Amino acid sequence: SVGILVTNSIVVLESIVRKVAEGVEPHEAARTGAGEVALAVLASAGTNIVVLFPVAMMGSLIGLFFRPFAITMVVVTAVSLFVSFTLTPIMCAFLLKKTSSRGILARLEEAFNRGLHAIARKYGSVLYLLANHRWAGSLVIIGTLLVLVHALSLVPRIGFGFFKDPDRGEIFVRLEYPTYYNIDKTIERVQEAERCLKDMPGLEHLFTNVGKVEGIIGQSSEGVYLAQILLKFVQKTERTETMDDLLAMVNQRLAGYPDCILTANVSKVVGGQGYALELEIAGEEFHELESLAMTVKEFAGSIPGVQSPDTSVRSGKPEIRVRPRREVLSDLNAPALGLGMTLRANLEGLKAGVFKQAGRVYDIRVKLRDQQGIDQVESFLFPGAPDSPVALTALARVEQSLAPIQITRSDKTRVTKVYAGLASTKPLGTAVNELSQKMDAQANFPPGYSYRFMGQYEIMQEGIGEFLEAGLLAIALTYLVLAAILESFTQPFLILVTVPFGLIGVLWALYLTGESISMFVLLGAVMLVGIVVNNAILIMDEVNQQIRSGVPARNAMQHAAMDQFRPILMITLAAVLGMLPLALGRGLGSEMRSSVGIASVGGIIISA
Repeated sequence: SVGILVTNSIVVLESIVRKVAEGVEPHEAARTGAGEVALAVLASAGTNIVVLFPVAMMGSLIGLFFRPFAITMVVVTAVSLFVSFTLTPIMCAFLLKKTSSRGILARLEEAFNRGLHAIARKYGSVLYLLANHRWAGSLVIIGTLLVLVHALSLVPRIGFGFFKDPDRGEIFVRLEYPTYYNIDKTIERVQEAERCLKDMPGLEHLFTNVGKVEGIIGQSSEGVYLAQILLKFVQKTERTETMDDLLAMVNQRLAGYPDCILTANVSKVVGGQGYALELEIAGEEFHELESLAMTVKEFAGSIPGVQSPDTSVRSGKPEIRVRPRREVLSDLNAPALGLGMTLRANLEGLKAGVFKQAGRVYDIRVKLRDQQGIDQVESFLFPGAPDSPVALTALARVEQSLAPIQITRSDKTRVTKVYAGLASTKPLGTAVNELSQKMDAQANFPPGYSYRFMGQYEIMQEGIGEFLEAGLLAIALTYLVLAAILESFTQPFLILVTVPFGLIGVLWALYLTGESISMFVLLGAVMLVGIVVNNAILIMDEVNQQIRSGVPARNAMQHAAMDQFRPILMITLAAVLGMLPLALGRGLGSEMRSSVGIASVGGIIISA
């Protein structure tokens, strides 16, 4: 926003200073200088505003996330337009002087201006060559198109990503023991894991939660056999290890930890733990779903950068089934309902009355005495002949079996899930494409079985689609605004031709720095539509003024490019310097915002 805020003021200021340098009184220069560039400044601010409106109107989850930013930038741009037409000319009228001193600063300014004018003249001679020799212009156009094609070919290598997880200094270790573990056994085993992790470098706090796991997608979050360890490290500015290094160290220390399904993940951008890669396999038969899930898990584990692949497939939890012997119950003229109610009374208890004291009511529940073990169930006694109670085994069959921990459905269809974490260098879109290719080639899904990616990938795909719509709508609105301000349908088209070439800098910058095309990068790409056209607007406005004064069109374009060389250079430097802190920042939370800074700096430099 800093770069956008000063852009309009730079254009007005440069026009006024040039008038003063030509000998015009400061007050008159402030009036005429601002008036000469009013059309260009208005067009520039208008394009920046209309580009942000589609982002503010996005209705997806990504749109709700970026809406406050878009609205803020619209207000900032409107305020900068007001400041450039009011405060900037007023300050120029009072502060600029016609007299020039001969001090060291003045001599340095003259030397700088001579160097800048020399560069502008060389630039003008190059433009003259291109304008008067078709072969030279054709070579430049063909070369630029080839460079654009090369940049677009880098997209598969760069890959698409969601939001890069910031370094919060937190690692969640999920421990899932056999389902027959009781709470005491789970606590004993968790303490073993704690002893392996408590001396890790930079560890500040260690917090263990037994019986409940938060943030796991697609699994039961409660159970006496579950535990979670939160490792809190010092901030990244106080340690040399990255989160990937610490995560690898955790996995190494817990390698070979017996009787436990162990997964370790870094804290997500919204807090807590979760998986970047989530896949749903839909079908009817449990055994087939489990087999496919295990196969996909193996595929995911073979892909570089995919970490801790896991599935929702789990061994069953022990259960006791009591099946009534209906023929015996029929001979005794006893309903099966009575058997079930008696079992419930023995195990859970029945409400027999209430006890009132001091205005409070307490339920009185009657049940058998609590005992450990399941053997007691078979010896439960039921009323029979006088003084001859009947054992449960005479009235029902008692069976022990395994019950599914959970049955997951999606769109009324049974599903199993496969999920995994990703290394910070592995884009989500790349991982999904690689896994999809392996599955399509080797998984051999039976008829009636299908898969789809959920979670972050689904949100990412929706966001990419909405940003594409927002970009196209931004270009259309920009064209209409420029057509209305410039009173031409041809000139806005010539201005918007420069927009695709900004992608060259964006994609090159991302490729060279190893960043992926995240949601922040897409936001920056949409904003570049309004930033990139600013330079072309200045040149086109100057061309129109020169043509109105009688200069031929070809010469007018050459002179306009030379005259606007200085303000364009100042605008580009202001925008680049405003984005550099984002691109180069390595402080807390810089992982999320660095990609948009890198992409914007590359796009602005190339588009200039």
